[in-house]
Amino acid sequence: MCRCRPFAAILVENSFFPAAPSQPNIVISIDFLEFYYALFEQSADAVGAMAAALSKFYNRRGFEVIDAKVSTHEY
Repeated sequence: MCRCRPFAAILVENSFFPAAPSQPNIVISIDFLEFYYALFEQSADAVGAMAAALSKFYNRRGFEVIDAKVSTHEY
């Protein structure tokens, strides 16, 4: 840590968000906050919301969902 820059600024530059403005003892991953936001946007039902949030979360990062099947395993 450098005294010339605030610790919170260093955390944000490294993809973490401080939970408190002064003396941030707890941090949250910015990626997790993005995932939570995507989940919140799709909050209809638990399973559907999770599936839609994961799809949106991965699409925003450049991963394309090409198949809606859960499993390719034949029973």
